[in-house]
Amino acid sequence: MSLGCRICDDPAARTPIDEMQFKNDPDASIMRIMKMRGFDVGASVYSRHRREAHRMDYEPKEDEKPALAKRDLAILVRDKMYDAIESLPAEAMLVKDFQPALGNAIRAQGAIDKRETKKVGGQTFILQLAAALGERIGITAGPEIIEGEATLLD
Repeated sequence: MSLGCRICDDPAARTPIDEMQFKNDPDASIMRIMKMRGFDVGASVYSRHRREAHRMDYEPKEDEKPALAKRDLAILVRDKMYDAIESLPAEAMLVKDFQPALGNAIRAQGAIDKRETKKVGGQTFILQLAAALGERIGITAGPEIIEGEATLLD
């Protein structure tokens, strides 16, 4: 609790304000919501409360689930298979029961490689297009080529 902060002085108002500020809601919308709830202070009070870090650390409720991180299944399969393959002896890869799992790792690596190739191809196209447009309007992308022979100085 901070001395002189009207939000910190009112525990009933502080909790919802801290939660909304933690979620990065704009101060103007927090002010409107709290005004409807009967807590009427100016916008500067909200911005000062946010700026001076008077917020309590927001702890999610038990029924709230954490947001799932975006994960790539192909990378996960490839990494798990690499770990499994490294821990086995070399002869185990020749066992017929292990080959489908090995095929999954190879397909996962192929999907990752294909994705990377598409990225590089798109970037190459953009660079070629920029170079072509630059030549057309008289802008060159790099240093000009100087014709002639080079000699080394000792």
